[in-house]
Amino acid sequence: MQTNALAMDESCDVTDTAQLIIFVRYLDKTGETFVEEILALLSLLGRTRGEDMIKPVMDYFEKDELDLKKLLSVTTDGKGKLICELMSDVKSFSRKLDLFINDLGNECLHFPNLNKIISSDNETDVGRFKTFITDLKSEFQKRFADFKKIENVVEILSSIYFLHPDGEWSNEAAIVFGSDKATLQMEMIDFQENTVLKHKQSEVSSEEF
Repeated sequence: MQTNALAMDESCDVTDTAQLIIFVRYLDKTGETFVEEILALLSLLGRTRGEDMIKPVMDYFEKDELDLKKLLSVTTDGKGKLICELMSDVKSFSRKLDLFINDLGNECLHFPNLNKIISSDNETDVGRFKTFITDLKSEFQKRFADFKKIENVVEILSSIYFLHPDGEWSNEAAIVFGSDKATLQMEMIDFQENTVLKHKQSEVSSEEF
């Protein structure tokens, strides 16, 4: 297998046994098309913290004689993150891809090795690199298309205690959540006036809240 990246997602089956599904993502032999496949489905015993998942994954790699040197990155399902934080990560990565595309046509500040090659060979074609990143962004946007639908609502609700119950937020929220505005407005007031939640927010981190 070529150089690759892994994505891991943990869930439970019908017997309430923790399962770790591992996806692998790599470029095909042409170097132009991304391939994504299920690499393995591992049963987890006991706790399912990050450190508890390392051993079965490493055992799997050793058993199947997979080369860890070809592994570029490992990501998890993002458990423990707020939706607004995930949204920020998605938007940030998308903007960085735009920056990379523009940079490839200019100074190549973010591609120092490529810049050295260009300096020694002015005929180097950077077009295929721009195409690669453009295609990557297109696929990235498709995968997170649902995030775009709720983007405005998530950004608004991240400042929930400053919202006016009958503000414009209720129009978009009603569409996203499939609820009527009147119900959302009443629930917003109940939430904002809940003293227990207010104290809880001041005592713990945003992730715990």
